[in-house]
Amino acid sequence: MDMERLLRTMIAVDATDLHVQVGDPPAMRVAGSLRPVDAPAMDDAQMEAFVDAVLSPTDRRDLLRRGSCDLAFTYGPSRFRVNIFRQQGRLAAAVRRLNLTIPTVEQLNLPIQLEAIASANRGLVLVSGTTSSGKSTTLASMIGHINRTRQVRIITVEDPIEYIHASQCGLVAQVEIGPDTPTYTQAIRQVLRQDPDVILIGELRDPEGVQVALRAADTGHLVFAAVHAGTAVQTIERIIALFDAAERHLLLTQLSMNLRAVICQRLAPARPSVGVGLVPAVEILRGTPVVRKCILDGRYDGIVQAMANRDDGMQTFDQHLAELYHAKRISGLEALRTATNPEALTMMLRGIKTRDSRRGLVQ
Repeated sequence: MDMERLLRTMIAVDATDLHVQVGDPPAMRVAGSLRPVDAPAMDDAQMEAFVDAVLSPTDRRDLLRRGSCDLAFTYGPSRFRVNIFRQQGRLAAAVRRLNLTIPTVEQLNLPIQLEAIASANRGLVLVSGTTSSGKSTTLASMIGHINRTRQVRIITVEDPIEYIHASQCGLVAQVEIGPDTPTYTQAIRQVLRQDPDVILIGELRDPEGVQVALRAADTGHLVFAAVHAGTAVQTIERIIALFDAAERHLLLTQLSMNLRAVICQRLAPARPSVGVGLVPAVEILRGTPVVRKCILDGRYDGIVQAMANRDDGMQTFDQHLAELYHAKRISGLEALRTATNPEALTMMLRGIKTRDSRRGLVQ
């Protein structure tokens, strides 16, 4: 089965991912489940043809030098992000399907608080989650909201560019690692000389990137960045863990002063009555005075408590999962599978209030 036929099939069945490797039939992920395609196993010649169809000469050099490469391209009504790699000495590919149209917060069924967060003038907003949790799409929706509603200069730095943002109310420039600039850190430093109001960083991976992002936020810019982490607290911990002990006091001061929000998300299968697809469960942490003090003091239990108190639109994963269950968007089983604390969520689903160490009873 050739590349174009596979991509058309992805679009037709609304698959989010395609996996192709020698010795197995192609497989697609639909509504969270991996399903084999009704086709013969791929051989080496078919795999080479698939790769040749998407690789530019630069991508081919990256593949030869590093053993893997990332790229994105548009086909039909969709955009695709591709990672090509080697396994057991043979080529393989993982393909993610993206929409050409930037989805809104409402269309993604994300909490409306995200639009308020996107309306901030300055600060650092971290969007986190595990692999395939929808971080890139959530970031795109927030940047899209700003682009539609604010007269600002927006610059994105991505590897690769996933969603294409056409300038609307805002003026958008998109920088891609590789073709446009060699590294994230160098790109962000260059961006700061280009009069940005809003900056999107595809991923914070190293101390230098974090420092430059914090410097940008500290000098009056609104900075969005993706982090690979499973909860809001783990997001903070992951940033801190990038630094040596001697550097952490300054980092904690900068982070506490500039953190606007952490948005961490997971995806749960929707109830059949809602339709085929995945529903986002979202944990929201805001940079309130209480949260800033907890970050400085290293009191992660205090951060969790601040979210549970639901001040300033904050919420924990389990609180949002309970809301999604009561709204009949997800089943109780999927809520528990997605929960941070299944026992506490069980009591929420039954309407039993759970005792909290600092503030009596919360639900």
